[in-house]
Amino acid sequence: RQRTDRNAQFEFVGQLTRPDLLAAMQRARLLIFPSRYPDPGPLTILEAFACGTPVVACDMQSMDAYVTEGENGFRFRAGDADDLAKKIQELVARPDVLQRSRRAARASYENDYTAAHNYDQLMTIYSNALNRKPI
Repeated sequence: RQRTDRNAQFEFVGQLTRPDLLAAMQRARLLIFPSRYPDPGPLTILEAFACGTPVVACDMQSMDAYVTEGENGFRFRAGDADDLAKKIQELVARPDVLQRSRRAARASYENDYTAAHNYDQLMTIYSNALNRKPI
């Protein structure tokens, strides 16, 4: 069931199928990732990047490996709703910045997170492990 407030900039869509979820991410201006808990591999952020959607994430150290401020996304102070609201307002007012960030988000995915890239990394790990001399 879909609820929409005509004056709101947000839309609650409920649970979606994977294809509908990815389509919604592609249409979104931003993905807000407010989690304050360390996540070593946030799939949601990688899916957003694959869709070319920049991410607004909290400024936790665990997000450093994924979200680069002003490039593929933006950061706000963890737990600070006012800072998050301010960041979103600034970004929505700057479509040029959002457009650049969309391209950078997609480039992040293509450069670092595709299946081929992950396969190459895994093969390197295996090769290094096989070639390592016993202690």
